[in-house]
Amino acid sequence: MKSPIALLILLFFTSSAWASGTQCVAHRGNSSEFPENSREAILSAVEIGSHAVEFDIRHSSDGVPFVIHDKTLERTVIPDLKGCPTETLVSLLPIKMIRDNCLLPNFEPIPTLDEILNDLKETEVTLFIEYKDEPSLLDVQIIQKYFSRSPKKIFIISFKTQYLEKFKFWRNRHPFLNSVRLLKINRFGTRYKKKFDGVDSKLLTKRMVKKLHKNNKTSAVWTIDKEKKMKRYIKKDVQFITTNKPKLCLDLVSQ
Repeated sequence: MKSPIALLILLFFTSSAWASGTQCVAHRGNSSEFPENSREAILSAVEIGSHAVEFDIRHSSDGVPFVIHDKTLERTVIPDLKGCPTETLVSLLPIKMIRDNCLLPNFEPIPTLDEILNDLKETEVTLFIEYKDEPSLLDVQIIQKYFSRSPKKIFIISFKTQYLEKFKFWRNRHPFLNSVRLLKINRFGTRYKKKFDGVDSKLLTKRMVKKLHKNNKTSAVWTIDKEKKMKRYIKKDVQFITTNKPKLCLDLVSQ
């Protein structure tokens, strides 16, 4: 029988966020096989066993959060559809116009945040929700609607400090957000680690990873598609690798 001290040590390491090893985040869903940020891509990422799924959020002119990466629809929808304003900023378009007139290459409408969270509410997958424009209280209400009982499955990420600060401010009014982790996306290093709950960086050294974990901060890297780099970050014990090749990542972390 283990001593009480040994049991405490075991409990500490098994409960640590990084103790379970590196996890694979499917970038914009399983985007190497299906249109990025589509419901099909996101559900496929779950089906192949991805630990987490990343997708992007912007808002329509009437404030509805929906899943798209770019400022316009031009790159991601079927071209030349009648009535689809591909060159207009999506922030200037009402959601009905987007949904009624534009289709993704797999003939799906562009999904809303509400639809995606409804799809994923019963799964075990972790969600990396990247904010490309300013979040609103409607976003918080939608997230709470589906994940109030499992907020630890939600990671809010953004390049913009002010977007993350809004979620941090809302924690006072919406306590479930205290369990939602806020990650600053960086191109290098561990900036803002004290202000938020960790970083999602283009580059992390082994020393940076250890420092983050020592301070109970999340370590994540993006967007890693080469096998050699994946292996390097797995060896560094990075918690999350965002990749366009989730199957490769899953294979490597299982070895």
